[in-house]
Amino acid sequence: MKYFGVVQPKEYTVQEFFASSPLGWTLQSGSSGTLITSPVDDEIEGAVTITRANGDSSLFSLTATPYTNPETGVQEQVLYSSVKHLFYDRGRFFDSYSEITSSLWDLTKNFYVVSIGQDFYGERVKPGTFELEVDSISSLVRDDAYGNLYISQSGTGSFIGNIFYDNGIAVVAENTSSVTSSISSDGIKIVSGSLIDLQYYSDVKVIQHEINVKIEPRDFNFAFLNPSLRREVTPTASVAQQYIDDNIPSGSTEGSWKVQTLMQAGVMKPYVTSIGLYNDEYELLAVAKLSTPIQRTFDADQIFIVRFDV
Repeated sequence: MKYFGVVQPKEYTVQEFFASSPLGWTLQSGSSGTLITSPVDDEIEGAVTITRANGDSSLFSLTATPYTNPETGVQEQVLYSSVKHLFYDRGRFFDSYSEITSSLWDLTKNFYVVSIGQDFYGERVKPGTFELEVDSISSLVRDDAYGNLYISQSGTGSFIGNIFYDNGIAVVAENTSSVTSSISSDGIKIVSGSLIDLQYYSDVKVIQHEINVKIEPRDFNFAFLNPSLRREVTPTASVAQQYIDDNIPSGSTEGSWKVQTLMQAGVMKPYVTSIGLYNDEYELLAVAKLSTPIQRTFDADQIFIVRFDV
């Protein structure tokens, strides 16, 4: 008779997977920057921002006045430098204070930075789900699930930028030759009044624990500390006759027996309603509740599969 069982290593597994949820936003460009117009909720203000960055080298002079976007108040050269440093520069090397190499990947001089707040993309933006549309133009900006952005309905057209899934940031080239809203092989153009639709899936990592709890027929049938087991009961006629035919417990009469002796003889069988999980110090860590009580079997092992996510 066992009151505590030990879970063997082979009976305990841990699995990681991502749970995904679709999200969509509509933003409009105006004098105050590109602001969310749908869904309408004050608590999501700033959940997604779209800001232009400028990489004109002449603007990086120590004597030049930093150019600030009049719509957003963002210094576009600083944004350009930050994105370049974080995502594109693989290393810079100098000889006698002169730069001799720079491994800058193909980064256009002007681009838009689409930034999604972490509360709104979870662990990452799910690869292969990013879509951006400007003023309902027929073409879309889509990712290829490998961090590249293309202008194409199929995701195989002109390359115009990158998306960094774990950071919720997309870098999209600006079409500087256009004066109106556009999506082309040169990039995208956002002007005052442009409507931008953004769609993607948010991924949240889930860690699932699975434990196989094996119960043998003779174990976990009753607890000696339960006082109700020692009270006497009078079984029904059919149960009493079966019990008399099988075995009359010593010290008991035919008219009444203790619940404990009835259970020991197999006339009464308990039900499993919950399973407790303990650590090595016998501290209760978790309780699994069964949706329906399951009766114990006295002639075969029972295995209960317990799963929980964290």
